[in-house]
Amino acid sequence: MDAGMMAAGFRCGFVQPRRRTCSMVPAAKATSSSRVAIIGAGFAGLGVCWNLLKLGHAGRGDPPVEVDVYDAHGVGSGASAVAAGLLHPLNTRGNVTWRGVDAMNESLGLLREVEVWGQGEVFYRQTGVLKRAKDAKDIERFERIRRERENELELRVVRPSTQSLPGFIYTPSAYAVDSPRYLESLRAACEGRGARFRRELVRSLKSLRREDYSAVVICAGAAVGTIAELEGKFPLRLSETFGAEVDGAAPNLHMVHPEDHSQLLPVDPSLLGQCYVVGQPGGRAVLGALHSNEPVAAEDAIAGRHLEVSRGSGLEEDSRMEEMGRGVVGKAAGLFPGLLSSAGLDRVHCGVRALPPKSEEGRLPICGKLGDGEWYLLGLGARGLLYHQYLGSRLARAVMSGDETALPEVTRRCEKK
Repeated sequence: MDAGMMAAGFRCGFVQPRRRTCSMVPAAKATSSSRVAIIGAGFAGLGVCWNLLKLGHAGRGDPPVEVDVYDAHGVGSGASAVAAGLLHPLNTRGNVTWRGVDAMNESLGLLREVEVWGQGEVFYRQTGVLKRAKDAKDIERFERIRRERENELELRVVRPSTQSLPGFIYTPSAYAVDSPRYLESLRAACEGRGARFRRELVRSLKSLRREDYSAVVICAGAAVGTIAELEGKFPLRLSETFGAEVDGAAPNLHMVHPEDHSQLLPVDPSLLGQCYVVGQPGGRAVLGALHSNEPVAAEDAIAGRHLEVSRGSGLEEDSRMEEMGRGVVGKAAGLFPGLLSSAGLDRVHCGVRALPPKSEEGRLPICGKLGDGEWYLLGLGARGLLYHQYLGSRLARAVMSGDETALPEVTRRCEKK
């Protein structure tokens, strides 16, 4: 975060809500079984893995837990590869999403655990997040959100001062995370606690039953339909999604200081809208996301694709990747005037996201028990970083206790066929 913002008294670290927004999770109970298989090594799979291992080492009489994680292409190879790494509690309209503050705090706790495990390697920084107002109605809506959420989250609304300095809603409670480094560090931490990572493609749950696992946790994302018994089982919509990395973002741009409106600050916060911009050191930024209209199959979700633009091969697929990457830049440029006017496209990433169905709380992941010893955490969409610890910890407790009620009821809405 900009040093001026820090000096002005922006709070770092955990957000401290003044009222609780969730109930306590029941403690896990020991079972006679202790071998668990996890299918998928993205945010969901690693979040569950870490928490199962923690329960197995908690010293409360729980049996040690052995965990095998299956992913044919390794850690973060699916939709997690497209993650921009923006950890924050807001939705695209600037409101606080379901359990957003609690989930962000729990993810921050895991980031710090992994940081300690990795002997202080730092892969995240506090940036804050800003959503620009399109018009006066947006400003009034932001003011209403601020009043409604003042006991949960620090929010500031700044009205526009000139056409080039738009109004916005802002919270310092947002973090830019280097997702690939974080996922790799989380994998290493899980391995350090005994997890085994197996580069194998699971085509049928029957192949795992021969391994005598006490439980199987399905965290395969959009690739879940490639598992024979699970094809068409879950109410997920698949979306081919593109993200981009650019150089030269936000040169000499300024915004009104959220506390002292007579001052200007360099544009450093991450930006939020129908797309997002996550600032990185050295004028770099990660952008996303753009969804294609092309039909996509579960097979396409097994591994993500990546293009370094300067090394493009000229093949049709590379040309399409570059075109979609430039589309991401064009879409993100509208978030703040002049933001990407000098930016150059560097890399493009593509993965298939599994988008969950709507609930009364919006589009939330689905998480629950499928059958005897079979569990799932799917449909994280663009919120894997936000919810991987919040739901991963609760699912781990449910698996260990055999009690599905340890999971939030609103996530247990799989429409089984």
